[in-house]
Amino acid sequence: MIKIVAECYVKNENVQEFKEICSKMIDLTRKNQPGNIRYELFERNLDIDMFGIEKLDGVTMFSFIEEWKDLDTLKGHCDSDYLAELLPKMKATLAKDMRLTLYKLVK
Repeated sequence: MIKIVAECYVKNENVQEFKEICSKMIDLTRKNQPGNIRYELFERNLDIDMFGIEKLDGVTMFSFIEEWKDLDTLKGHCDSDYLAELLPKMKATLAKDMRLTLYKLVK
């Protein structure tokens, strides 16, 4: 099993557009990728100021949390036509490059 956390820092003026693009991406992934176990988008809750978490100025942070059966199914997603169309639009809303971290299950 492969898990991905994709951190996205979105310009505040682009948040609605980002959510709309991501909603399409999520729906298409869930519909077309049988090896996908989980594909969800979370928005950082800035109302909770715990543990000295950095304050974001002018951006809103979102994280995709994804789970894939294996690397082959993830590759199918990465090679999909809908991702090729939507990903550049999504990246255009960002304040900085998306940060992707891949994990494998240990136990």
